[in-house]
Amino acid sequence: AALLIFLTLPTLTWFVPVEDVGRAAMMQVLITFSFVISSFGLDQAFVREYYDVTNKGELFKTAFLPGFIFLVCFSALGLIFFKEVGASYFSLNDASLVYLGAACVLINFANSFLSHALRMKGEALAYSLTLVLPKATFLTVILLGFFSEYPAGFGFLLFAQGLALLSAFILLACFTKDMIRESFSSELSFPLFKELLIFGFPLVFGSIAYWALTMFDRLALSWWSSLTEVGIYSVGISFAAVGILFQSIF
Repeated sequence: AALLIFLTLPTLTWFVPVEDVGRAAMMQVLITFSFVISSFGLDQAFVREYYDVTNKGELFKTAFLPGFIFLVCFSALGLIFFKEVGASYFSLNDASLVYLGAACVLINFANSFLSHALRMKGEALAYSLTLVLPKATFLTVILLGFFSEYPAGFGFLLFAQGLALLSAFILLACFTKDMIRESFSSELSFPLFKELLIFGFPLVFGSIAYWALTMFDRLALSWWSSLTEVGIYSVGISFAAVGILFQSIF
């Protein structure tokens, strides 16, 4: 996955305006923040209670559904005020991109919970595939756009990102289909939800603090400089991340 990222980002700079790369980086910031505030820490509570609960479908539904409903309502508000959101956050006024961004936010939320479920099942190979496939899908779309000389921009990058998230969702759904099927036939347990929330909600503040520390560099550049600088910085920091990864391996 690290090698795929290493190959993808330099390819982007060959035919995509650096400013649009910066917009894509800020979109990733928004996607991660949306999960932090909407999960209510229930993803961590789901992991904690996984082996203690017999009905895995009920546990998944109780942990997943409240945050997903909240995120749908939050996204709906963003769609209603898309002009203000697009103009202030991405310097854009294209409604279709906001709809696509909202879809990415929702799919990422589902992927995060499903990946936790798959990891708890102990299927290492399947879990690894779900990490590599979206990166490979994103790189494939980018290379197809590069060789076809398609006029790429932020919309193209957002489409590639959405397709990568969707490919991961399909694979995760296939690997966790039994639990998903069981969740449809299970009821939402309010006593279990209360127990999950008591454990998970205090963790939200730590998650927000961690998100702020890891993403503040991009936010600061977008506030005090320009999206072009954000794009250049994102490409540069990705090289450093790959180097740190190899350093940790060896």
